[in-house]
Amino acid sequence: MTFEVKIKTSDPNAYFDLEFNGQKNTADPFSSSAVFEYDENKEYILTVTKLKSRPLSMGKKILYCILGIFEAIIYIICQDPDNEWYSEISPYCIKKQFRVTPEDGKSFCLFYKNGRLDRKPELECAVSCKAEETSCEYIEDKGAFDIALFNRIRKITAICIYSYVLFGFLTVIGIVKDNILAAAICAVVFAATIIANVYCAIKARKTTASLVKIYDDN
Repeated sequence: MTFEVKIKTSDPNAYFDLEFNGQKNTADPFSSSAVFEYDENKEYILTVTKLKSRPLSMGKKILYCILGIFEAIIYIICQDPDNEWYSEISPYCIKKQFRVTPEDGKSFCLFYKNGRLDRKPELECAVSCKAEETSCEYIEDKGAFDIALFNRIRKITAICIYSYVLFGFLTVIGIVKDNILAAAICAVVFAATIIANVYCAIKARKTTASLVKIYDDN
């Protein structure tokens, strides 16, 4: 008989380790489910562990940066400064055990809700599922800070790219048209954008470092 465990979450980086009846499996953000085998109709222990944040590969970083250029249009239109970007950081993983009674052909559904700096993550089973929570623990996940910092810098830079392209182009046109004043003004704006980009990136790094220190002290 088969026992399928489904995990529903809005977190695209949520990976889970599952253990059931001596078997281990992984649920990722794409499949979000794991299937196990069992022989007897009885109670079993199901252990679900949210894995720590995985460091972003170079391929993913490049992909996210490219997507960021298109996302920046939405940021600009919506005037989304995202000043409290750090509040969404979830530096904890959750590990829970459930005593379950599987039913052949029926899925066991869990809902995962990401935490924040001031709130631990949640992992709850659907009301219709026959299960009893037996233990719950939280594990630190400092890698979440690095991913949040990368996404913050990526977002800032993506917005600035449009300024680079526009005023870089206008500077060249001003030089070609022999309009030195216009070229100079555009060059100043271009340089100011670089300074603003670097300043925001440094500020984001300092904010992250402060948060990590507070996290470590607690």
